[in-house]
Amino acid sequence: MLSIRSFVRRAPIDLLVRFLDAFEIVVELEPDDKLRSRLDKVDTALASAARGTRGAVEQAIDRIDKLATEPGEAAIEAVAHRPELESQPSALARSTWLYLHDRDMFRRAEDIHYSDNQRFGRQWTAFLTKPDCALLNDDEHLKSLEGKLKEWFDSRHVMLEIFTRIRPGDGSDDAGEEAAVVSQITIYREGRAAEDLAFKDDALTVGLKYPVLEASMTYDAKTGRVECVAPDKDQRHEIVRLMAQGLLGVDGDHEPVEQRAYDLKPLAKRIVFDTDPDDPIEQVWVSMMRLQPVETSSERVIVTSLRGSGRDIWDQVAVRLGAKALASDYTITQAHIQVRHRPDGAGRLRTLNVIITHPHNSSLRECTEIERLLASKYLARWGLLVQ
Repeated sequence: MLSIRSFVRRAPIDLLVRFLDAFEIVVELEPDDKLRSRLDKVDTALASAARGTRGAVEQAIDRIDKLATEPGEAAIEAVAHRPELESQPSALARSTWLYLHDRDMFRRAEDIHYSDNQRFGRQWTAFLTKPDCALLNDDEHLKSLEGKLKEWFDSRHVMLEIFTRIRPGDGSDDAGEEAAVVSQITIYREGRAAEDLAFKDDALTVGLKYPVLEASMTYDAKTGRVECVAPDKDQRHEIVRLMAQGLLGVDGDHEPVEQRAYDLKPLAKRIVFDTDPDDPIEQVWVSMMRLQPVETSSERVIVTSLRGSGRDIWDQVAVRLGAKALASDYTITQAHIQVRHRPDGAGRLRTLNVIITHPHNSSLRECTEIERLLASKYLARWGLLVQ
């Protein structure tokens, strides 16, 4: 979580002043202020601000910081097409500018970040429905659908938000797959009541709190592909059935798209992670293997290898478990792979940690260019993705 002082250090001064003004924090900042002076002024202003202001500022900075990451930037680019964003000097500045100038668009970018960050994970399922459907998103259809969702979820309140966004292509074909224009549907519903302590007129009372729960769905009209993010598998199936019926006019159940299958057997031997010179990958390192003894399914052995240790993962396994451990004694159930890359071919090296768990789980969410490159090209080349 980005601290207030770190935010003050990194945010452009004009945006910082407007951000503080939004919380009625009065502070005189000048462009030629030294950093120490700027930090002291903000600290003093926060100390005299109304109670609760510091917490509200910290929450806002946390939201801004999440969209100042590479996946967060992709979420902003997917929905916010504002020329003013291009002139901002950094990812933090762009996220802050959007927070200050278009709160609704900022929240949509948060929704995209949430749903895309769950892609291919345990809370995500893809389905195939009918392509080329126009959304039935007039008031009558939306009210009817919200009523059905209320009944199924047994919830007093349900609200749908529908907007159009961009999903980057994965470049999996020779020409590079074009970005897809998809419809995103965010479902907000009131959850079950829970008793919670609260102060009322300086007295401690017990009240009911109704959390707002979120699920999301995207529809690609070109392919008919629907992706749903929700905590429960049965929820995802029912949400897609109701949404396809209510928004697409398509009845019936929809079969999930077959999950990707991963194969970790190639890692039983030392392999060369071959890459093309035009791609920004500079080093690939297996940092951890989780091993299962062949004679039992109730035990696991974890072996790690840090860069600079002088031994790669295969040497570590041989030293700790024996030279034939991966050939006959253990199977690999999970691998952690560090991919060092240089975005845009310049700047400092970054490390992407990829976790692959046999048979269907991966930490790749395809939110960033390097994730899409690995998922569409290199995992198959290295033999880790079953075609």
